Amino acid sequence: QRSPFAEGLREVRVPQLAAGRLLEALSKTEQTTSTVVEMGRLSGVRWGKAIFDLEVTREPEGGPSYVETLSGRVISDIRPAVDSLFDKVVRATLERTVTKTDADQREQVRYRLVDVDRVQEG
Repeated sequence: QRSPFAEGLREVRVPQLAAGRLLEALSKTEQTTSTVVEMGRLSGVRWGKAIFDLEVTREPEGGPSYVETLSGRVISDIRPAVDSLFDKVVRATLERTVTKTDADQREQVRYRLVDVDRVQEG
């Protein structure tokens, strides 16, 4: 298994029958990654696990506005910049990964913060 958050490979051994079931489940899984830019307030940073929270105001047509909190990992290259932008309005470039499985018809959305700039308020 490769992870964008950890160096090197991780390995696990599974019995042949379980491996077949795992391959079947993976064949029914679809994953897409896109880059999105969001404006919002960097409201949380937890450095123990390098996790951020970004509060984004959504204004749907015909409905009331609401705040959505996007959370995910911070890449190591930008951690010093993130530290100085806590509780500020920022323009965040995020990698948004959506994983869908046929088995349960759910979508899982994950974010990675790959770039961030302060936005001048006012």
